[in-house]
Amino acid sequence: MAIVLERGDVFFAYRPRVGEEYAGELADVQRFWMILSPRDRGLHRRIVVGKKRLPRRRERHWAYVDQVARDPLRLVDDLHETHYWTKTKGMRKQATARAVGEGVYALVRDPDDNSTRFVYRLEYPDEPGAVQQELGIRDEGIYIATAFATSGKKKFTQVTPDLLDRRGEEVIFIGANDDLGVDLPVDRSVADSADIFRTLAMEDSEHPLRPLFDGMWA
Repeated sequence: MAIVLERGDVFFAYRPRVGEEYAGELADVQRFWMILSPRDRGLHRRIVVGKKRLPRRRERHWAYVDQVARDPLRLVDDLHETHYWTKTKGMRKQATARAVGEGVYALVRDPDDNSTRFVYRLEYPDEPGAVQQELGIRDEGIYIATAFATSGKKKFTQVTPDLLDRRGEEVIFIGANDDLGVDLPVDRSVADSADIFRTLAMEDSEHPLRPLFDGMWA
């Protein structure tokens, strides 16, 4: 029987490239994040996903733990709109990040081969749209999660909650299709009470929510 290591809420967000007000395709995306908010655990994590999309089945994508904080609001402190000066191009604008997915997740240990699965189910949007399709966000996602070993003879090591609590840890996600029978109930009853408002305080007035609820680029 699979061993559930952790459960929680997962959020996905992207940011348009520097100098761009909006993103209309994957090429317009500067960075893509996955934010994990575990239940019954004091730390929240922000993970940068390589190639700016989640991997398809059997694909391997590199990622790393970008930020770790006890207060989840700290994970969005630097995702607001910013302006900065460069000698070559003058004043530059970095547009605010956009929420593009919300759901529930579990970290699961497979007792047969001792590997770790990262499994999620979307709550919002109700159905993945054009933006989710380009970013690889499906209604349900299943990935083998492994990490680079920092000591010993092994090249890789298991992904655990403790490992994800350490900023800078590098992780590899491999697209898979076996969720090990983990139940992930979702609640799509009231969009106005979505966890993204309560946990991350991402309001539409500053972070466009059209990608999250309508599945469209913004």
